[in-house]
Amino acid sequence: MKRIRSIILVILLVAHAMPGPSQEIPRSALERFNAQRIAFFTERLRLTPEESQKFWPVYNEYQDEKNKIIERRRELTRNLIQNQRTLSDNEVEELGDNYVATMIEEAELLTTYHARFKEVLPIGKVPRIYYTENQFKTYLLRQIQQSQQRRSPGGIQ
Repeated sequence: MKRIRSIILVILLVAHAMPGPSQEIPRSALERFNAQRIAFFTERLRLTPEESQKFWPVYNEYQDEKNKIIERRRELTRNLIQNQRTLSDNEVEELGDNYVATMIEEAELLTTYHARFKEVLPIGKVPRIYYTENQFKTYLLRQIQQSQQRRSPGGIQ
């Protein structure tokens, strides 16, 4: 039981370390992020104006719902981290079960929206949405790394 508890704790700690949608983001930064995301996806998916008009409301709704699930999962992680010494094995198990339930919920959400994406985009573009999401995350991480290197004393100027 202690091994299971340790494994759950490690998983939850890793998930908690990632930045989340609940963190305060200045409005201008959020607007820049959204503009970058729209440009990136539009270019990579080669969206026509008509496709964009149909795609973005569905994709934004998907992201909003996904972010809510992720936030619930992070709250479970915070609860475990803050209370790990006082939680019983049953409570840890319940937190772990709830964590896994959010993962399942996220997969079900993707299944639902995959069908919706097929309604608004040509089928050839739908699988590229997921690849483009990963490319965009990589792009953002590189931007953050480059920004940090420029700011650090030994970084590139």
